[in-house]
Amino acid sequence: MKQVLKTIYMSPGPLGKSINPYTTLLCESLAEAGVRVREWTPRSLLDPNATIWHFHWPESMLRFDNTLISGGRVAGFVLLLILARLRGITLVWTIHNVTPHDKRHHRLQKLFYGRLTHLVNGYTSLSEAGIGAASSAYPVLATTPHCVIPHGDYRSAYQSFDKSAARTFLQIPPDAKVLCHFGALRQYKNVDTIVALADELYRSEPNLVLIVAGKPDSGTETDAWTTERPYLRLLRRQVTPLELSYCICSADLVVLPYKAILHSGAAMLALSLNRPVLAPGQGFFPELCKTVGTEWCT
Repeated sequence: MKQVLKTIYMSPGPLGKSINPYTTLLCESLAEAGVRVREWTPRSLLDPNATIWHFHWPESMLRFDNTLISGGRVAGFVLLLILARLRGITLVWTIHNVTPHDKRHHRLQKLFYGRLTHLVNGYTSLSEAGIGAASSAYPVLATTPHCVIPHGDYRSAYQSFDKSAARTFLQIPPDAKVLCHFGALRQYKNVDTIVALADELYRSEPNLVLIVAGKPDSGTETDAWTTERPYLRLLRRQVTPLELSYCICSADLVVLPYKAILHSGAAMLALSLNRPVLAPGQGFFPELCKTVGTEWCT
């Protein structure tokens, strides 16, 4: 019988409804190791058994266009961090991104991260590159306890299909050359570059199919992509996990031409479904390519 070692409160936690199942899978793995994991809420401050608050993606506080709304979210989050510290709760931040992908509320962001980085007791990152980027951006983190916990796979969260079955479902010819890009369509993901590259490839490769699957954000214009591009399969919505599996498994290559990136769950999902990845040589990708081999990550 496994002994329960700690009560960890996590946000997002095991009840989270995030599109990305990363934290759900993490909570399940911790539970299997004998750790009691609970969803963090402000009421968690009242639990005498609360010892650790482990949080992810604090930059979500800054995602609102309205500065007052983002400011209120930041103030509330920082207040909870302060109260948790006063209660003796250890604060652990998993650094997926050193700064938000969407550049807005610059002064508020600087103020927020200034407080955040001085309040945490420790942090983890998904790579050595993440540790280096964090300590470079926020020197106080260089002397804060930290460790690397590599990104896990998504094999238990998504169904895998062989290429022919996936193409049959999507009505893609079996002899097509298929590229795939997926996830929320945001400016930093540089999807325009994929479309421009596909325009060039299509002239010499008439069997080309490019799948772009994901919901555009307010700053990403996709209407122009549909003009005279018979090779393009554009799914401008949040696709279901099953649809996403079919899209990825139908591909010869998953293309992720980020403008700037530290870590990528999309890359880990593609590899989990046995599809090679083309990505920029920045962030954790050099480490990832060294781990899995250049036949899987370039």
